[in-house]
Amino acid sequence: MSVAPLDAKKRTLRMFEFKKIACDKIGSFLINGVLECQQGKKTKSDCVQRLVPSSRVDVELTK
Repeated sequence: MSVAPLDAKKRTLRMFEFKKIACDKIGSFLINGVLECQQGKKTKSDCVQRLVPSSRVDVELTK
């Protein structure tokens, strides 16, 4: 797998799918990037910076 260089402030991770995992078994989520970001017909490049993560369950959200 080839990956682009990450910003020095970002953590690295591996992507995987959550199958049959109860929400209360997940301790944290890291939002490290966005695959596609558009507003109307315009493509945006600063989507991660625009995110304001929140959760309804007790889980750490990091970007």
